[in-house]
Amino acid sequence: MSGSCEEDFARSSYVVVGAAADPGLRGLSGLSCHGTDLLSFSESFASPVDYGAFALWLSMMTQLHGEHLLRVKGILFVKDDPLPVVVQSVQHVVYPVRTLSVWPFAPPASKIVAITRGLERSFVDVFRESLRALAVDPTARLGFW
Repeated sequence: MSGSCEEDFARSSYVVVGAAADPGLRGLSGLSCHGTDLLSFSESFASPVDYGAFALWLSMMTQLHGEHLLRVKGILFVKDDPLPVVVQSVQHVVYPVRTLSVWPFAPPASKIVAITRGLERSFVDVFRESLRALAVDPTARLGFW
């Protein structure tokens, strides 16, 4: 990280996890801002995603970088499917997808969160950009949730 935890958080859309995220925890946990290497982020898209492309993307990310992907989970608004699809993975393991019978929110959208450990922020930026590219209309971002 380039500056203090507070400065990094203020400049970015990342969430720094652990002692760095809560100054009150620093003394209790024994961790410092410089010792944490966890980053999490979320993305939302109003436009549908191509499920085949997403499945390939998730498979490649988990196989190549699984030791750094503590968790990837989300609800997908899949092109040509009216129902929400739940996806989740932990490190190298991608769990079977589930289809929900109703949307838990409206309007339908893809919402994905990832927790990483030990990745440089520049790599996480590339990771996020590759995820954004999967949306049918990558400009139809909803922002963070």
